[in-house]
Amino acid sequence: KEVRFEAIKFSSHHQEISCQPYPNGPLTLWIKLFSSHPRSLGSLAITIYDAYGTKLVNADTMTIGRILDLVPGLNNICLNIKTVHLNPGQYIVGLWAADPAGEVFDSITSAFKIEVLDIGSEGVGVKPKFDGLVPCEFDVLVS
Repeated sequence: KEVRFEAIKFSSHHQEISCQPYPNGPLTLWIKLFSSHPRSLGSLAITIYDAYGTKLVNADTMTIGRILDLVPGLNNICLNIKTVHLNPGQYIVGLWAADPAGEVFDSITSAFKIEVLDIGSEGVGVKPKFDGLVPCEFDVLVS
């Protein structure tokens, strides 16, 4: 392949939970991407799916208008997701790399699994046993 994913590692930077992702926390991904020649990469995406393949999170450089210039050999890329809006549970991570014209270089729908950990709530109350996949902050008023 002209461009291919070589390695990836991730961290929430939360040492007490071994840097695993947690609801509404940050997630940094370090990607090693091989390129056979110098080229522009118009779309580099990290996608998080549920167990049924529903796309929940799609961090794609194309959506922020960022084109990556790759050099021949290994390229080190750091992608920061500011807030992971997922409840605790297991998810599947996919990888995508394409050029600005839309040619797909590498695509791995199910590259690895991540577990979003429950680090407890800061407020009072009980978490429902069967909660949704996306956390939701809300308030309620009675008049």
